[in-house]
Amino acid sequence: MNKNISIVLVMLISFSFGHDCPDLDPFDYGMCDMLLGWAWSGEDCESISGCSTVNSDGEDDAEWFFPIYDFCVVECSVHEGNHGDLNEDENIDILDIVILVNIILDMIEPNEHQIWAGDLNFDDTIDILDIILTIDIILGGDFADMSTWEVIQQEILNQSCISCHVSGNFYADQSGLILTEDVAYEEIMNVTPINSSAAEDGLVIVSDDGGLLALQTSFIWEKVEIWDQAHYFADHPNYGSLMPMGGPYLTRGKLDFIEQWIFAGAPDTGNVADVVLLNDDTMWSQPVFIPLEPPENGIQIHLESFDIWTNNEREIFYYTPLDTSDDIYIKQIEISMRAGSHHFILYTYDEDAPPFAIPEPFIIRDLHDENGDYNNDMFLNMAFQKFVVGTQLPYNNYSMPEGVALKLSSDFGVDINSHYLNPSDTIYSGEVYANLHLVDPDELDHIAYIFSLSNGEIVLPPNEETTLEATFMYPGGFGMDLETDSIFVFQLFSHAHELMTRFDVEFVGGELDGELLYTALDWEHPPTFELDPPLIITVGQGLRLRTTYYNWRDEEVNFGFFSTDEMMILFGHCYGQ
Repeated sequence: MNKNISIVLVMLISFSFGHDCPDLDPFDYGMCDMLLGWAWSGEDCESISGCSTVNSDGEDDAEWFFPIYDFCVVECSVHEGNHGDLNEDENIDILDIVILVNIILDMIEPNEHQIWAGDLNFDDTIDILDIILTIDIILGGDFADMSTWEVIQQEILNQSCISCHVSGNFYADQSGLILTEDVAYEEIMNVTPINSSAAEDGLVIVSDDGGLLALQTSFIWEKVEIWDQAHYFADHPNYGSLMPMGGPYLTRGKLDFIEQWIFAGAPDTGNVADVVLLNDDTMWSQPVFIPLEPPENGIQIHLESFDIWTNNEREIFYYTPLDTSDDIYIKQIEISMRAGSHHFILYTYDEDAPPFAIPEPFIIRDLHDENGDYNNDMFLNMAFQKFVVGTQLPYNNYSMPEGVALKLSSDFGVDINSHYLNPSDTIYSGEVYANLHLVDPDELDHIAYIFSLSNGEIVLPPNEETTLEATFMYPGGFGMDLETDSIFVFQLFSHAHELMTRFDVEFVGGELDGELLYTALDWEHPPTFELDPPLIITVGQGLRLRTTYYNWRDEEVNFGFFSTDEMMILFGHCYGQ
């Protein structure tokens, strides 16, 4: 029987689906932008962000957070029993095969459990392949006597890695990594990678710490997770090639199997990952680009095809007037981009932006040239930009909170910021569609506003690390013409230049005083943080910006609009009471 579709019997005996996971409240872990993992919310598994896994009652819920959706579903799904056990008699035998055959022949209508338990290869279809897999279970499977680590060695390392990572091979010498069965575990476990950038980032090849931290600090996980390649090439340009070099890359099932193993502490004995995952042979492919149809009530912005330099990245801006004499009210923004995009941001401009700061329309402006040298004129534009929406997904459909729309002045257009990566030797094209879906203001409960909190008092001594703080209290410090005692903040987004190493935002006043709300560690690609429910800021409360810079230059750096200057700005979306 093909080992790629085998299932270990011992896992079906010892690994029970349908654990009684508690219903966790996604808003019970603080308002920090740190991904905690997937957890059961009562109806489904949801990704939850927060400050820690300790809930508001002081209890640590770490055991109920999982690194991937599938793992959460396996542990917490309402489905009791095991995959393959369609009649729920706690045995997998010929009776289950009979049910499978009857489902395939449309002799019976399967219930929800049978649909779940019978789909053994995760292809959303019950067919002859699932019968083969069930027979394999009954016969014991090829992995019945193997630990999770032994399965990884045999099914992944031996098949996809050791052709290069074997003693005497050039690539093994370059990487310092041999993955043959006699030494593989010792070669990877808690070992600092030879790659200097990864070592400086504090990574190990594989950590035995377990949990999400182990995944985030694993060099091998960074190297094999092809589905996250945009992050890999943008944020770790010096980590080298994705593995296996040149492909074929690991299937989704093999990656999920490795992920469970690392999350469980990467032991060399025992069964800690569900081998049924290996049946998912989905291969990574470039997402399909879908040009958007113009909205029925709205405006379409189209950034036409442009070349992405080979083995390089290209980040451009493109200003488009709104072509309307009336202010517009945006309730929804839909974005579709060609493959290879790292991020897309839509900006407008401050009401007090001087005419010379508004760019010429319909002209592509590069942030830097092919050699990486910045176009300093761009920073004058950026100083007066106001964040509207952003995404790192090839397709994103973002809606404002119910009854809320963003008002854009007809005095200004929108400035598209598109960032593409091209790690290949072939020039390919970027392209972006953005649909602005509009609403009549009479249908709204609230108008969304964009606030900008900026600290212009920046003094960074040469060759030093400096941390600056600036506090902005509502209402005077927020600079908005809103006559309301409270504002409801539903989005935050930071901006700084290349010397920034950390950007924190804390709440000031009330019960949340001192609570960390937002953190950015990358000046070029700061996160966009959605707050649902919104953060309520009342009169006498505010936000404190704490930003750390490392000035590696030999001269003092101050606030300014050029790349050699620095900034400290927080953008936010909010509405009034």
